[in-house]
Amino acid sequence: MESNERLNDEAVSAGYREIATEQAPAALDRDILARSVQATKPDKGRWWRETWYRPAIFVGLLGLTMSLLLELTAPDVGDTPPGTADGAFDAALSEAGALASDAESLAEATLRNTPGTAPNSSATEAPTGGETLIGGKPHCSEEDRATPSRWWECIEELERQGRHDAAESELQALLGTYPDFNAPARDENRPRP
Repeated sequence: MESNERLNDEAVSAGYREIATEQAPAALDRDILARSVQATKPDKGRWWRETWYRPAIFVGLLGLTMSLLLELTAPDVGDTPPGTADGAFDAALSEAGALASDAESLAEATLRNTPGTAPNSSATEAPTGGETLIGGKPHCSEEDRATPSRWWECIEELERQGRHDAAESELQALLGTYPDFNAPARDENRPRP
């Protein structure tokens, strides 16, 4: 049996040797070679269609990262210290309120210490900076009422216009708001309010 198998093996080997000399057709070789050359050439349209998303992804990730960083590092609105721009307005507003309450208490103390005035009498009460005795509203603007000297200039202008009652009420309001104000010397020809 062993000899039969050897003969068969030699016959098979001889068959393989005959087939080994065969060559592929030249047309098939040329077709494969042309396709491989075509596959190695860059296709600009295909490259753009397949790679445009890379920069877009990069920009998107950069934007996402920046928004996360800003969200994590931004201070809360309620935690803004008074020295910053957001807290500056609140600090100035509270300071103005404190100054206004100080001026009001000083005016009340002056009225109490002035002889001949009753603190609860509405007829003799000096008006505060926001009101006048005539007409219920000021004759001088808020800008004029900002400082005693500008307020005094407004009162003098009312006098020049012949509005003596308005000037008198504004003078009372000025003295009620700024009790320590001393009026400058007046011209003798002009009547005193």
